[in-house]
Amino acid sequence: MLKATIAPDVPSNEGSFRPVSVSAPEGSVLNAVHPMPTASRHIIGHLAPVCVLGALQPVLPNKIPAEGAAAIFAMQVHGVDRAGESFSNVVFNAGGAGARPGKDGLNATTFPSGVKGTPIEIIENTSPILVYEKELRENSGGDGEFRGGLGQTITFGVRTDQPFHVPLMFERTRYAPLGYEGGLEGEKARYL
Repeated sequence: MLKATIAPDVPSNEGSFRPVSVSAPEGSVLNAVHPMPTASRHIIGHLAPVCVLGALQPVLPNKIPAEGAAAIFAMQVHGVDRAGESFSNVVFNAGGAGARPGKDGLNATTFPSGVKGTPIEIIENTSPILVYEKELRENSGGDGEFRGGLGQTITFGVRTDQPFHVPLMFERTRYAPLGYEGGLEGEKARYL
């Protein structure tokens, strides 16, 4: 991502990456060692690039995308269905990507990985999860000449008479994504 930002026209090969090195202190969240927990490492993997790009933004104006939702919004729905069978389903969703130089951000897109969610039809046919609503959140991208991509509203239920659990792995619930170049913040994530 750093190379793509600084020198997008230079071919990607060993020579183009040679001047760049990355290090993190052993035992830190970016360089965990046994027995440190790493279950939600995808959140760090999506937020670390936001920090790098944010540090570059003042010296590379009009080249850095604004902050977006960053992390994948993951939930694991598990329990026992009406037939008495155990089920477990991990569902990935995404907020909007930040406004890009000269362009709006992408709607409901994880940045930088681009991980896609499972289609609703597959989720509903392979688990007791029933999706009532999945739509873009109007005006959630923040105001500016170029707006951030829109996030999503997702409402679901589970077809079971038994208790079920929904562990959530979200980010951006406390701090909104920042706008750059005069753009305003996007909306914070929320769950109800």
